[in-house]
Amino acid sequence: IIKQPMDMGTVRSKVESGAYGNIQEFASDFRLIFSNCYRYNPPDHAVVAMGKQLEALFETRFARIVASSVAKPPKTPKTTPAKNGFPASLPPPPPPKLPPTPVLGPVGS
Repeated sequence: IIKQPMDMGTVRSKVESGAYGNIQEFASDFRLIFSNCYRYNPPDHAVVAMGKQLEALFETRFARIVASSVAKPPKTPKTTPAKNGFPASLPPPPPPKLPPTPVLGPVGS
């Protein structure tokens, strides 16, 4: 009996809604999918074999993601706000484009 069901659709919904507080929570749910697969299906079932292949792929790619995020911490721009509220390193936004002024004929003709 599966006490804590999990599937890729639920993982996707949680990613899209921002339910994961960190990448480890995401990985935990994804690993739960594999664990449930192995618990529910007989060891010689084709689904188990496919699950193991997908799990190996997930772990390889997840390890790369974790390694790259540890090796390269996110850069925080060191800028001071300019008087217009934009960072000094960014130019201010262009002024809005106004429609051309219509040309009027002579008054009183």
